[in-house]
Amino acid sequence: MLLYAAIGMASMVVYRLQSASTYPVVGNHFNRSEAKYDFDNMRMSQLIILEAALQSQESVGQALAVSSLKRERYVYVINEAGAFLGVLTKTSLIQKAQEFL
Repeated sequence: MLLYAAIGMASMVVYRLQSASTYPVVGNHFNRSEAKYDFDNMRMSQLIILEAALQSQESVGQALAVSSLKRERYVYVINEAGAFLGVLTKTSLIQKAQEFL
């Protein structure tokens, strides 16, 4: 009977030692998994860089200036309420400008 108690105590000690090293790994995995889930379900409007967003009535020159100053390949177009309307690429702006030359 005493032998069974010793085996049980040894099992509990081993279990406790393993759980201390295993749980942080599992916890990190779940934290990364939750972060990816949160990112995947994030709304695109939350990712818009306000300094790189222009309203639709702004000039093309301003769009080129913003993309050059901020070194952004994209300029977000928003309405007066700040709702996302679309995106202009720097390439499409340059191609349109070349059509007029």
